[in-house]
Amino acid sequence: MEFRERSRPSPRLGMTPLIDLVFLLLVFFLLTASFLDPLNLQVDLPELTQGTAGEGSRLDLLIDPAGKIYLNGI
Repeated sequence: MEFRERSRPSPRLGMTPLIDLVFLLLVFFLLTASFLDPLNLQVDLPELTQGTAGEGSRLDLLIDPAGKIYLNGI
């Protein structure tokens, strides 16, 4: 009895999922690159109006295990 060897098709890698992946990566990098422009970011910094920051202006912040917040012991 003679058996024939079955010919199996070679596995092929589909191009459609690869194109989809490249397109999604392109969109992701284009969108994230648009958020990286620091010149368009306008920040209004606060100005010191009274007094000066020195050794006497220390703030102590305490958060206890229950989650209660104390500023300078109060």
